[in-house]
Amino acid sequence: MRQNYKKDEASSRVTKGETIKRILKYCALYKTRVAFISLLAVIGSAVKTVIPFFTKRAVDVDIANGDVKGLLITVLSATILAAIWGILAIVRDNMTVRIANEVVYRARTDAYSNILSLPLGFFDSRPSGRIITRIINDCDKLKDITKSLTSSLIPNLIFLIMVMVMMLILNPFLALSCFVVIPFLVITSYFIIIRGYSNWENFRKKESNFTAFVHEDYAGIRPVQSFGAENETFDECDRLLKDVQKGWEKAVRRSDAFGIVVNASIALGYVFLFLCAVYWMKEGSVTVGEILAFISYIGLFWQPIRSLVSLYNQIINNLTAAARVFEIMDEKSDILEDENAFDIKVEKGDVEFRNVTFSYPDDEDTNIVENLSFSVSGGETVALVGPTGAGKTTIINMIARFYDSVEGEILIDGQDIRKASFSSLRSAVSVMPQDSVLFSGTIRENLMYGREVEDSVMEDKIRELGLSSLIESLPSGYDTLVKDAGLSSGQKQLIALARTMIADPKILILDEATSNVDTRTELMVQRGLKILMKGRTSFIVAHRLSTIRNASEIFVVGNKTIMERGSHDELMAIEGGEYRSLYEAQFALVDTKE
Repeated sequence: MRQNYKKDEASSRVTKGETIKRILKYCALYKTRVAFISLLAVIGSAVKTVIPFFTKRAVDVDIANGDVKGLLITVLSATILAAIWGILAIVRDNMTVRIANEVVYRARTDAYSNILSLPLGFFDSRPSGRIITRIINDCDKLKDITKSLTSSLIPNLIFLIMVMVMMLILNPFLALSCFVVIPFLVITSYFIIIRGYSNWENFRKKESNFTAFVHEDYAGIRPVQSFGAENETFDECDRLLKDVQKGWEKAVRRSDAFGIVVNASIALGYVFLFLCAVYWMKEGSVTVGEILAFISYIGLFWQPIRSLVSLYNQIINNLTAAARVFEIMDEKSDILEDENAFDIKVEKGDVEFRNVTFSYPDDEDTNIVENLSFSVSGGETVALVGPTGAGKTTIINMIARFYDSVEGEILIDGQDIRKASFSSLRSAVSVMPQDSVLFSGTIRENLMYGREVEDSVMEDKIRELGLSSLIESLPSGYDTLVKDAGLSSGQKQLIALARTMIADPKILILDEATSNVDTRTELMVQRGLKILMKGRTSFIVAHRLSTIRNASEIFVVGNKTIMERGSHDELMAIEGGEYRSLYEAQFALVDTKE
């Protein structure tokens, strides 16, 4: 299904349990350091939980006996322990941050590596902003959740358990009076957490919609301003932002209930403690020092629980983000390299389609081509023409195996491309698209993109194409940054043409390669293409029929097959033929404009 920012994404297929397990697997890669952090948490918790015992001693022993020296020793000992606890916490937090950064690095590289292996259909069916959101924003949430697990969740749970143990050691009856509220806290929290996850998942979808919109709108800023659609675009932005805000507020409202439950539990805990303390003081089984120590322990008991409450929103939100990262890691390409793939060897460049049928994965009931068969001899130039949507680009994309046919075979020099390795196939087949993409970096880096060649070889190719003057006119020649070169769309097309020539493919695919250039640049591109296509099997998709008159053969694509094929003169000789009708209609339109 084709996605867009106006419709929410489907819920993640990765469950909370699976998400947590996979996060723990990443953490397990650093199990030695995590174990050390846990040890520090245990030591720190032990140190902190001992401090209230000094309160009991100070009241029941030192103050009761008027022992000033003993009181000073008790206070100093408690202070030293508090300092030790603080130092351990700092060391633990620093180690946690390093682990979290390494986890997000691994997760991001794993996700990006998988994205690179996905077919064009994956990118065609999704707004790029949604993919960017998962790689950038959602992966960052993995860092937060790793920090939460190692520096907050685990230490707080350890601390909570140790406080409970110390309370039981100090006075089991007072301890149980405090613990009586735990079942109420657990039951109510359970229902809040279950519902809260779906709310945070909905918020992430709304945030993803907004990111997709911003990316799409930025890419299309020219038509937005050209058509004066700023107000309309702003209104859409405002609507999406309100959806994000409403999603956030709904999720937070549910999470705030958690805080209310905790505060109520704390209040009830104090009530039970004081009621029991008054009763047992009358019985003489509880001292004032014990009560003061328990008041300290109750504060320590609820401290980690309060911390967990503050972590709740973050953890649930981050779990939904992490699930989205793992979901994209689990995306599988439907175009797979054969287990016994061989390096395809292309000498002649013969291309043959045998009964090829193709439909897009998201619309399998609609075939774009059916039982398509043709053969092209090496060195020939074949032009594909026909109405928009007829399947011209689909055919050439299958040659490069950007898409796989549903049925049939595609052979290059008699070798089935499904059994060839991707690297060897993509080295033999180069595609030059309509929109030339130059990457950040220098002109030299773009010319050598994906290939390792000597500078002398590159410069020879540039001279052969007649582009030396263009490169020399740039501020730093080959080392000019693309962003500083001020290249026109036509000049970018020429650089892309040179890059393709340096790649030295055996089979060349040109998809509307001259559609976005002016007449003068087009002549330069056509001259370069003539040089580039010499001795190579070439497929050209073109709407301007004047550019393909000299093709060895022209395929007229339509009705899910090749309706007509032949040279320009042969096709023009067919009375009422599809090509002749297209050609005459196009030139009639030119005459009308003139």
